Amino acid sequence: MLGVILAGGRSSRMGQDKSRLMINGQTLLQRQQSILEQLGLEVIISGPDGVHDEFADYPGPLAGIYSVIRQQPAASWLFVPVDLPLIRPATLARLMNHSSEAGCCYDYHPLPLLLKSSAQLIPELYKRLQKSGPDLSVRAFNRSMGVEQLALNSDDEICLSNANDPQQWQTLLRQL
Repeated sequence: MLGVILAGGRSSRMGQDKSRLMINGQTLLQRQQSILEQLGLEVIISGPDGVHDEFADYPGPLAGIYSVIRQQPAASWLFVPVDLPLIRPATLARLMNHSSEAGCCYDYHPLPLLLKSSAQLIPELYKRLQKSGPDLSVRAFNRSMGVEQLALNSDDEICLSNANDPQQWQTLLRQL
């Protein structure tokens, strides 16, 4: 299993690269890498500092997921957005330890996402990346692949909050 940090977004609402935001003396990118390494995973970065998107004009996470799967073959991948400053190793370990055929994520949260290798993955991602609209959402992709949604417990809910703009970032920092 590979741990993949999705850090290829444009961060336009934040006004700066989210992967370089500081939290407790580390960048968000360093923090996510440390958490994935604590879980015993080899870490791959999807973004300017790692695997580049093959669909550079598409700004969403599906392009990063597609590019990593094509360029870094594995039995499974754990995709984690860089902008989850409160994520805990235990929340990710729960995904890693869950037995499912296609993969799993949490209710109402298409990411983080554990995906298992299958013959349908690359063709389904490629097909979606040729389109526009709701087919490009990770949620729609997960549904099409039969990704199982796990129930959230109260600890997981808060740690899956992301930061898209400076106000959300400040709100999340106050919860540390």
